[in-house]
Amino acid sequence: MKNYVSFILSILFAFFLWFAVNLNGEYEENFKARIVIKNLHPEKAIKVDYPEFVDLKVKGQGWKILPFYFFSRPHMTIDLSNVQSRLHINLLNDRRVHISLPQNVYLIQVEPESLKLEFDRRVEKKVPVVFSYETKSSNGDFAYPPRIFPDSVVISGAESIVSRIESISTKKLLIEKLGQEIETNVELLKPNDKLIELSQDFVRVKFLVEQVAEREFTIPVEVTEVPADKEVILFPPDIRVVVRGTLSRLVSAETNVDTTIKALISYRDVVNDKTGLVRPQIILPEYLELVSVSPEGLEYILRQK
Repeated sequence: MKNYVSFILSILFAFFLWFAVNLNGEYEENFKARIVIKNLHPEKAIKVDYPEFVDLKVKGQGWKILPFYFFSRPHMTIDLSNVQSRLHINLLNDRRVHISLPQNVYLIQVEPESLKLEFDRRVEKKVPVVFSYETKSSNGDFAYPPRIFPDSVVISGAESIVSRIESISTKKLLIEKLGQEIETNVELLKPNDKLIELSQDFVRVKFLVEQVAEREFTIPVEVTEVPADKEVILFPPDIRVVVRGTLSRLVSAETNVDTTIKALISYRDVVNDKTGLVRPQIILPEYLELVSVSPEGLEYILRQK
């Protein structure tokens, strides 16, 4: 057993010795470096997209390059002090460009070799937040409009970009549970991380998704704007309507059916009718959908009082 352990230790020592000797040699390696912008005037903003990373080829001793594989990767800083409307930078030798490399590690190639930047006036704009979602159940709907806190955010960036943005969406939220009120944070989708800034990254959303059902109601038909000396008699005086909505809204409509669901016919429609049948206009509460009306048309008698 003792000989076996000694053998393993010898192998390990030989490997590390070989590793150390080889790391003293010079190597050429490729890395990705993140572009970091600094010292851009607060009243200016970049208006054209640019790559988030560039490809670097560096040369140096293995010991110097090795930390890039395990610790921090190199980054490229571009100093934008005193820029005007546009800038064309050679990334390999421009004085504005600094690349974080250890001593005696040399940059030999950059891809792309140059970068074009254009600038515009920085502006701010307040835009509404749009809740993006997907329900797992095909037979579910919101019991009330989703409440978003705050319902708008401030965006800032180049005027030519900001002027085209009318709203900011949340990341799509998958809603799986029905009948349970949920309040949660949802991340906002940034139009472009490098060019547009948001006043906040998350909003709070409160909602309730319930099962959708259908229910039939019998309601009286009302004729509106009838002159005092006229009378309109309908046949039949009531109609049956089938509506679709969430359970809580259907229950609310049923409890207050006299005030929440209305069937109206304008006196002018009666006077102008040439068919002998008039169709009522159905007024429904928000978030209820009309499925059917029976009968669709009503006979009438128009007479003098």
